[in-house]
Amino acid sequence: MQDRNAIIEQAAAALESGAATPPDGQDPQSMADMLRTANERGSLGGYAAYKTAQRIIEDQP
Repeated sequence: MQDRNAIIEQAAAALESGAATPPDGQDPQSMADMLRTANERGSLGGYAAYKTAQRIIEDQP
């Protein structure tokens, strides 16, 4: 199983490359930045970023 940082980075890279669509029609670069920032801050924000990243990866075509 991948660790939280790897999953968040994978989702952010997918958003930036256009391989994934951000939830709720958000800007892909803004969402990628948000995932990374929340993860860096840790705790609850990091966990939320991790769960969002999992959803982005699972929803990839």
